[in-house]
Amino acid sequence: MLDWRNVLSNVMLQIDIRHMDRVKYEAVAMDLLKATGLAGFEKKRPYELSGGMRQRVSICRAARARPESVADGRAVRRARCAHGEQIAMDIQRLWMDSRKTALHITHSIPEAVLLATASW
Repeated sequence: MLDWRNVLSNVMLQIDIRHMDRVKYEAVAMDLLKATGLAGFEKKRPYELSGGMRQRVSICRAARARPESVADGRAVRRARCAHGEQIAMDIQRLWMDSRKTALHITHSIPEAVLLATASW
């Protein structure tokens, strides 16, 4: 995350870089923030968020790009503490909504089983 941008601006980073219509994509970004429990934090700066919240912003930014596939591992690995399961569930929910190919890297067998059985 870029420290000088707020949460919404960080999620919209790729839209801004590509000079796309920000108004058109902002509603989708807001929906992603709501889906990951970050509604109400749009104007906050990264230093005002917990580690898990910052990782969820990164997940929203990756999902906002609407790629054909999303690879994740580092985001959840950093937030392994109590937020790891919540972030895994957020990833699963985003995958179920978009049905894009998702590659989730983990060293946790229970987490792998949870995501594999729920997503397959």
